[in-house]
Amino acid sequence: MNVEFQIENGVLSGYSGSGGAEVKVPEGVAVIGAYAFARCDSITSVIIPEGVKSIGECAFMGCEWLRAVTLPSTLETIGAAAFRECDSLEEIRLPAQIRVLPTACFYECISLKSVQLPEGLVRIGSKAFSGCRRLESIELPPGAEEIEEFAFEYCTELKRAVMPPGFRTIGRHAFASCHQLSEVIMPDTVTEIGSSAFYQTAFMASPAEMLTAGDGILLSCREGPERIQVPEGVKSIGELAFAYNSSVKSIILPPGVERICRSAFERCTALEEITLPDSLRVIDDAAFQDCACLSRIELPDGIEQIGGRVFDRTALASDPGTLILGGRYLIRYGGSEEDYTLPEGVTVIAGSAFSGSGIRTVRPGSGLKSICAEAFRWCPSLEEIYIPPSVSLIGSYAFAACEKLHAKIGQGRRMIGEGCFAEGQRLNFSDGDKEFTVTLLNDITAGSPEHALMGFAAMPSPNRFPQLSYAEYLIPAAACYAGEGGIYTEYLRRNIVAAVCFSVDIRDSGLTRQLLDLGQLTERQAAECAAYAIEQKAFEQQLLIMRSKQQSFGSADDKLIDDKFDW
Repeated sequence: MNVEFQIENGVLSGYSGSGGAEVKVPEGVAVIGAYAFARCDSITSVIIPEGVKSIGECAFMGCEWLRAVTLPSTLETIGAAAFRECDSLEEIRLPAQIRVLPTACFYECISLKSVQLPEGLVRIGSKAFSGCRRLESIELPPGAEEIEEFAFEYCTELKRAVMPPGFRTIGRHAFASCHQLSEVIMPDTVTEIGSSAFYQTAFMASPAEMLTAGDGILLSCREGPERIQVPEGVKSIGELAFAYNSSVKSIILPPGVERICRSAFERCTALEEITLPDSLRVIDDAAFQDCACLSRIELPDGIEQIGGRVFDRTALASDPGTLILGGRYLIRYGGSEEDYTLPEGVTVIAGSAFSGSGIRTVRPGSGLKSICAEAFRWCPSLEEIYIPPSVSLIGSYAFAACEKLHAKIGQGRRMIGEGCFAEGQRLNFSDGDKEFTVTLLNDITAGSPEHALMGFAAMPSPNRFPQLSYAEYLIPAAACYAGEGGIYTEYLRRNIVAAVCFSVDIRDSGLTRQLLDLGQLTERQAAECAAYAIEQKAFEQQLLIMRSKQQSFGSADDKLIDDKFDW
């Protein structure tokens, strides 16, 4: 047995050898565990055999003399920071099954000059190659779609970056401080370029008055003229594109512009007017923040999303009261009412519009379409809001930190953001004359039962029902749609006692009636449920269950119930 390696059930969890010119991982290992070789500063070369499928997080972190790594074709995943700060590592060939390079995978590998990326790679994670100072060129393979934030920051000798057809997203600061980066090849499928993605690069030093990239994204505009007309073909004004321009007074955006990104015009201190096209759909956070001279703006009718702090510290928003623009866009609520009815015609509640207010109830009009990110965040007094079927967007964290909230939600297909509703909040879903209520067990996140719950409520179907996962969601939903039979009545038939007892626990008499009306309880089961209600001192539910028992089986009380207690 090789005592240098700690191996159990195919997992190599540690190495205690003295290293040397070459370390060979033993055959039979399937997983190299987290931190297995971390800080082994004597290792210069590692050969990982076929059969290894996973390398854990920080597995080789800080192996400062490690110059060469041979990876097997069987490798499928590499953990975060797996080769972080391997100062001597010069090249790496990644096998074909790697789909994602995780956070800080090769962070500060200061000698890394050559990287061969696999054909199946989809995403390069945050800070994956940050600080790889000797890396000169990076070419992403076909199928790659995303570079996350800070991925290549401070790759100071990087000169060339190539993205394949179909590539979509470049995160903020992705290539920041890559001073020699002058050649950037990206397809017109790129629809998102984060703030400062090419900050302090030769690429941004382009002599062009306006620098565009990807699918019509305007990245920057040189300071100079007081009046600027953005050329045709631009579809979005990128993050910080005009920011800190102190000379421009008037801007005209052409037809076709659909989005103004975060902080695009922030601190354009002389800006007095801007002409916006009818094609505009999204204005992101802080887009016009600190444009002190901006006193008026005409927003087109078709805007669907408006971020938070868009007009903070502008002449337009100098009045501390409620700000509604064009009769359609509620930018900020500045009233003192606890109960507020949105004016007719309002279609969008902007990000952070009510944040921090003392509002208690909100009644939107039937034409409301969007509740944007953080619109009601930190409204501790908010107890009730009705979200009509017309609402097609509930933004991220729209109702976060509203601990008392009971939201009534009309059926309708809509986009929902991360954390738009939070743990402990009560949601009442209505579908014509049907409705059911749940209390969220967790925040809404992608892929969670809570996310599935929102999808089911928007489009109830037998296929979506099992995805609700938790009895706390399955029982109310099944009771609501039990009239349709099938999976709903079958679920309740198998779980009828648990369902009735659940309705007792939450003191929901309406749900108790729904379940009893199904007529699925046997006499003994009815007695068990009645006894449980007595035990929980849920007297209203106890009465309902015993009355149902009497109607179904001819007695309101009998030995079946007595047997449950030592009176």
